[in-house]
Amino acid sequence: MTTLRQVYSRRSMDTRSVLNILMILIAMMVFAAVFSKGVFLQPKNMVNLVLQNAGLIVITLGQMLVIVTMGIDLSVGAVMAVSSVLVVLF
Repeated sequence: MTTLRQVYSRRSMDTRSVLNILMILIAMMVFAAVFSKGVFLQPKNMVNLVLQNAGLIVITLGQMLVIVTMGIDLSVGAVMAVSSVLVVLF
């Protein structure tokens, strides 16, 4: 019988991969900030970005909880589609 630590270590990314992804994200933010002449980092723009992606953020947080508990749930896309149809109907 495998322990939780063994299962977690098999599924997790190594530290180097996580740091590489973080560096890429930081580089993209610096690139956007430099070429937008400071408009990208203004609070008004950040609020706009969050509001435009609110639905995706909620779905992502729900899927993250499933992944953290080491479960599997492939129905996220289907639930999003049904929710969209219901919103349009109402």
